[in-house]
Amino acid sequence: MTETTHIATKRRPLPRIGTKIALWCTALALVAAPAAVASPQNRLTPILDCIDVGADGSITAHFGYTNSWTNQSNVPAGKPPPGPQNWFLPAPADRGQPSQFQPGTFSDVFTVTFTPTSGNPNIEWRLSDASGEFNSAIADASSARCTPVPAAGLDSPWPVLLSVVGLGAALAVRQRRRTRGEG
Repeated sequence: MTETTHIATKRRPLPRIGTKIALWCTALALVAAPAAVASPQNRLTPILDCIDVGADGSITAHFGYTNSWTNQSNVPAGKPPPGPQNWFLPAPADRGQPSQFQPGTFSDVFTVTFTPTSGNPNIEWRLSDASGEFNSAIADASSARCTPVPAAGLDSPWPVLLSVVGLGAALAVRQRRRTRGEG
């Protein structure tokens, strides 16, 4: 006959101080959890795409933004702290920036033209959501320049280039017909 032996394991209760520490750590983790949700991963971040420099020394800054939240964020234009921020330094605080921010990354949403001075050599856009922690994008004369886009009007090289290509294609067709004896 086979004997089955049962070994009983006895659990020791946690000492009272251990129970209190465990409960305190659990409560602390639950309280700290919302702060982890509003981490740098979920933010409104302004972006300086590039600048154009005018012949008069003025700078046109091209701004965009990233909204890493899953829904639209609304922050009134010109809104300084406390709370959400959406403003420019130096004044005026409202320079035509958006107040509604769709989720995602958007380039070249708006432009701001300013003339740098020794007292104000740059312009800064500060943007934040309900967390109140702002990010900023700063434009100055040393910022990355925008890549010029070729013009498509009569003063651009495109009509001339297209005419040359068209003429070349017409001559090639004519030459082909002559070699075949068609014309």
